Amino acid sequence: GDQGHNFVRTILKLATEREELQIVNDQMGSPTYALDLAKGIDSLIRTRAYGIYHGANAGACTWFDFAKEILELSGNLQTVVKPMSTKDLKRPAPRPQYSILARDGFNSLEIVMPHYREALERFLQKNF
Repeated sequence: GDQGHNFVRTILKLATEREELQIVNDQMGSPTYALDLAKGIDSLIRTRAYGIYHGANAGACTWFDFAKEILELSGNLQTVVKPMSTKDLKRPAPRPQYSILARDGFNSLEIVMPHYREALERFLQKNF
């Protein structure tokens, strides 16, 4: 979202502090802009549909790929991003390797969620 902490802000901050970042390359997900999710939920509320729906921006990537895209789109071409495995990260709680949400429900209601890269571009233009 446009407020608070998130992965994009963290990567941009770390890139000002370090020449090299190590980012997990074995976890896949669907990066989602909170503004797009809010619009999708608003569209869902306006239907007569009920049930459980997954809302996420289209597309999927690893955290590593997303970090590279964040730096590329922000114009930072000097910070080196290197892949690492989840096991090397040594987090206290296990993380799923595949967190891509199925958007079939939104798609069946013709609720279109933009691609995460387009959402990232809008986020960066609005906030940086």
